[in-house]
Amino acid sequence: MEKVRFEGKFLSVTTETRQTPKGTACFERVYVRGGVTVIVITSEGTLRFIRERLWTTQQVVTKMVTGFIEDNEKSLTAAKRELQEELGLTADVWQEYLCSNVQGSINRVRHYFIVRGLHQGEATPEDMEHIEGYVDLTPESVRRLALDGSFGTSESAYVLLRLAEELSKQGSPTLSTPPSKLSS
Repeated sequence: MEKVRFEGKFLSVTTETRQTPKGTACFERVYVRGGVTVIVITSEGTLRFIRERLWTTQQVVTKMVTGFIEDNEKSLTAAKRELQEELGLTADVWQEYLCSNVQGSINRVRHYFIVRGLHQGEATPEDMEHIEGYVDLTPESVRRLALDGSFGTSESAYVLLRLAEELSKQGSPTLSTPPSKLSS
């Protein structure tokens, strides 16, 4: 049985002792609160990224709109909240593009949404978020930056490369199909 060793706002850590063929082993697991990522496609067909100063390093990075799902909140509601907080935007068209479910020593679920039909309002970033603006990039620029390692995780790079490829082929990702699943 898993025993909770740490319970925080965004993650918990558990241990579980099990018998193995070689004796007793202690397994550690991290459970990260579910999250959302919003991929903003402008009317010009560019992808909009935020420019955020990280509080840990003070480095300004280019990243997608992201956030955690609050208690009793649906993923779509969280994505809409994050888009408004970080960019001050609302959108007419929302489509879940991909759902990533990672299970193992580190466990988490992340929902990726594509949005179009943007309406500008006022951004209301949280206290620890230091949004310094945004940048609109062409799908080809996104592809180059993803291959360059500029977007952090391999999962983010995969999603952006896949989307950039779809946009370059047909001008629009297939929004009528159910979201893809990405599992560990």
